[in-house]
Amino acid sequence: MGKSGLKRTISLGELIGFALVVITAVASFWISTNVRLTALEIRQASQEKTQEVSNIKFDESFKQLNTKLDALNEGQTSILINMQNKQDRK
Repeated sequence: MGKSGLKRTISLGELIGFALVVITAVASFWISTNVRLTALEIRQASQEKTQEVSNIKFDESFKQLNTKLDALNEGQTSILINMQNKQDRK
């Protein structure tokens, strides 16, 4: 028995089917990447907003602490002055 020729041409239907598979794969990749990128951008914006709020709260707390520290320093200075005045009177 002789070998039959296995040469075969691609039909138009097979070519269209292959093209549809490739187009679908590319579109799926594009959509998936776009959705993930959008989710990442939303998450990043949310984190930046949270960071800004935290920084504002930190700045306010820092200012309050500085104000209290300044008041304590002034109180300490006035106590020292009072003590020196009392010692000078003796």
